[in-house]
Amino acid sequence: MAVRVFIVEDSPLIRKRIIDNLYSIGGFVVVGFAESEDDAVAAITETRPDVIVTDIRLKEGNGIEVVRQVRQGQLASAAPPKIYVLSNYANPEYRRECELVGADAFFDKSGEYDRFLDALQHVRSLKRRAGARGAPSPSISDHPVRRLAQETLPVSLTP
Repeated sequence: MAVRVFIVEDSPLIRKRIIDNLYSIGGFVVVGFAESEDDAVAAITETRPDVIVTDIRLKEGNGIEVVRQVRQGQLASAAPPKIYVLSNYANPEYRRECELVGADAFFDKSGEYDRFLDALQHVRSLKRRAGARGAPSPSISDHPVRRLAQETLPVSLTP
């Protein structure tokens, strides 16, 4: 019962590091990624992940608007995804704005990456407990991003 993750990150190196870490930890499947706001919102609507990880600054648009649009577009019957902002721009204004638009948490890429991984592992634990109680689990597809992560050498953000 893997946690379905969608990544919104315009840096291929950082995106790869996140993917590598998720597969290294286990229990996660990356269902897609996007580098821009519009592509992210469209793909998130289609893939319906359990968790969204977004940076603030993107090639086009920004992660704050991704969070806002996802939260505004949620269907009443759908379980809302956890949305984590992972950014190097960890100033108080960005943190507050992300909170106001509906992000579940904000993590600084350089100083809070371990806390980000802890949050993801907590989501995985909750999903496993729900599955043990007989809750239906979504089907997990083998996405090209997973193959990309498996075909490349692991790179870690943490020492």
